[in-house]
Amino acid sequence: MSPGDQLYIEHYLSSEGKYISRIAEIKEDILHIHYPVCLQTNRKMYLVDGRRIKCVAYNANGKMFFFSGRVVGRMMQSTPLLKIAYAKEFTHEKEQMREYVRVDFNESVEIQPIGEGMSHSIIGISRNISAGGIAVVVNHFTYLYKPSPYLLRFTLVIEGKKRSFVLASEYVRKEALADGRLVISFRFPQINAEDRQAMMRFCFEQQLLHMKKSKQS
Repeated sequence: MSPGDQLYIEHYLSSEGKYISRIAEIKEDILHIHYPVCLQTNRKMYLVDGRRIKCVAYNANGKMFFFSGRVVGRMMQSTPLLKIAYAKEFTHEKEQMREYVRVDFNESVEIQPIGEGMSHSIIGISRNISAGGIAVVVNHFTYLYKPSPYLLRFTLVIEGKKRSFVLASEYVRKEALADGRLVISFRFPQINAEDRQAMMRFCFEQQLLHMKKSKQS
């Protein structure tokens, strides 16, 4: 991590608070960050002292650093800053955060059941996605209760380039919509590190894009 890196922040025990900030400076184990902007309201927020948070730092080269932290104070100067004490042992938080960063995403997804006699695929439209799973809107889902896994095929635009994914997936749940369609949720139980990193980058880029559009409106 280094000054200037973008920062995505969530409350530690819930996904209610989601914020974007930027690292101003780093002093030993303390980050000084600009007051975070709430993604829901587009307003600057002050996080109270003692608040535990989960963070993703994202630099211009696309590298990400996952960590947990705690708000330990603020600096009152021409540009007010928050002080965040961060944990160096962040492996567990890394896995948790990947599941929480979820963004809206509307593109074609092919759902291919895997198993004997299940050659028929279904085309749906994605609703949202994270590095841990995806929700897809379909007109019907014949194999809803089949125990077999699925292959999901879709394309993301990451850093201006198209990248195709073919991921082994597991059915999680369904949700009926008012128009009769279904929202089917899948998780990615065995996604490799390279694909997971690419999807996290996509989700974070989408968060930043949402933030820029909110400022312009």
